[in-house]
Amino acid sequence: MLTEIDKKIIDILRNEPEPLTTYEVAKKTGIAWATANIHLKELQFNGFIKGRDEEEGGRKKKVWWVEQQRLDRFLKKV
Repeated sequence: MLTEIDKKIIDILRNEPEPLTTYEVAKKTGIAWATANIHLKELQFNGFIKGRDEEEGGRKKKVWWVEQQRLDRFLKKV
């Protein structure tokens, strides 16, 4: 079952033209980075979003985006 935070994260990611970092998701949802990270990993595990590691200026970060096909299948069931 998706929580309100999960729904908010999915909505934010769906409306962004580019993948967002964990920090950006946390900032846009108004939750702590650690909380966002937990929800993002759970959403990824359940197939609603995808993530990949990127490196910029020697720093690693994870970026996230919606897995639209999986989300569409889920929404048809509910």
